[in-house]
Amino acid sequence: MSTSAQDTPVPVVATPSASTITTIPDTRDPAIIALESCFEKATDLEVWLHCIGGPRIKNIPGIADDLADHINIVCLDCEHWSTNTDETTEVGIATFARQDVLPIVATKDFGDHGEHLMEQIRFYLFRTIETCHLPNQNPDSRGVNGNRFGKGRFVTFAQAREILTNLFVQPIKDPKGIKGNYPIVVLGHDVGHDKNNLKSKAIAFDMDPIGTVVRYIDTQIMTRDKGYWTMPRNEQIGLRRLVEELAFEHSDSHTAANDAGRTVMCAFQIALGGDPCKRGCRKSMLEVADDIEYHSVATFDESLGGVDKYCWKCGTAGHMKADCTATGLHCDECEENGCYIKPGDEHVTLHCMCIANGKAKVRRAKDAVARALKKPKPRDLSRGMSSSRARFMARGGFHPPSGLVSYFGGTSHDTPLHYGPPGGRGYVPPSPGGNPSRGFGGRGQGEYENVSWGRGRGGSHIQQGGQGGLTWASH
Repeated sequence: MSTSAQDTPVPVVATPSASTITTIPDTRDPAIIALESCFEKATDLEVWLHCIGGPRIKNIPGIADDLADHINIVCLDCEHWSTNTDETTEVGIATFARQDVLPIVATKDFGDHGEHLMEQIRFYLFRTIETCHLPNQNPDSRGVNGNRFGKGRFVTFAQAREILTNLFVQPIKDPKGIKGNYPIVVLGHDVGHDKNNLKSKAIAFDMDPIGTVVRYIDTQIMTRDKGYWTMPRNEQIGLRRLVEELAFEHSDSHTAANDAGRTVMCAFQIALGGDPCKRGCRKSMLEVADDIEYHSVATFDESLGGVDKYCWKCGTAGHMKADCTATGLHCDECEENGCYIKPGDEHVTLHCMCIANGKAKVRRAKDAVARALKKPKPRDLSRGMSSSRARFMARGGFHPPSGLVSYFGGTSHDTPLHYGPPGGRGYVPPSPGGNPSRGFGGRGQGEYENVSWGRGRGGSHIQQGGQGGLTWASH
């Protein structure tokens, strides 16, 4: 008599009880853990105010009280080749410390629109060597040639990872004897997007396991915390729109240091709304923004790493492609494919466009399959409203409150901002190389034709001269 499948014994796997489940102990500095736990209970805006010398976060445990005065702020932005966004091309960094701004806060002389505070920020642009040959696809964008903050350097992916690691692991040097590493607050505009790109793409930098980050904060959320942006949660304010509402310009956007620089400047302006430094100013916010750009270049005194010049024709440092005199260059890929190379277009294998275009083709095919498999979203009834109503909704999300109190002391008045003439000074500092590899336009990419969907890089069209009625006051 045969045994049926039903008679076959089935192995029993015991479900682990609560007592058998093991947890990995948190081996970080106990003060860092306590500070992180405390910061998690605060809003993004409250954490930012603490970072810039405003009111401290409440109920900080004694073990972390001194450490809370030694916060380092790191604002990040990543950029990618628009033809294949798997290819990281730039990393922009804006950084300062709470200790840098505390002496200025003590004097209560912030400068017009907080200029003295923002002068403490240090800016860096890193252009990745492995992808520096990828061409700009937007004739209206100067890309890295339009970098306005700090100075740029060429780095490999590995060097970028090392620079970022060193930035996030800095031993505290303090006469009080506080030990350990500086706690880090990471700022961004859609900060999760840049965080994930750094982790999942070629730079492969994961900041979480390092153990020094105590909070991630986002200008999109801070704008809501302040009550300035009240659109539905799936419609985040774009960086360009936010910059314009704050009365300065997002020129040469989608260059990593420019985006990081404007993000941190927006964060300062959100926090300072209603402060006396925003009233009776000699300079407009636009003039202050231009001067911060100039100041960041004039005072740039250190490089975190990399080289000033790199040639993506011969693949060596010390000169740019335009100055290259190398001959006899060889590309394995072009030789294998039998490509015709025009005189002057010789290159090394690392910087072969055939390879880059091949990867981009694979990426497009993969995206096409993903789109075909994607289920259509239910129709949004609000999309059926009249075009005039839709425009009103798109423009109506910005609600600056008035008549409130400054975070730093003093009473705010409902006073219009001083708006200077458009255009600014047009100063452009040195950049690492002359081949911008920037994305542009498109849905959520910072142009005027789109509302701030998705990442929120866009912004609805603002009529020229229509910003003068905005008034920014503090909660």
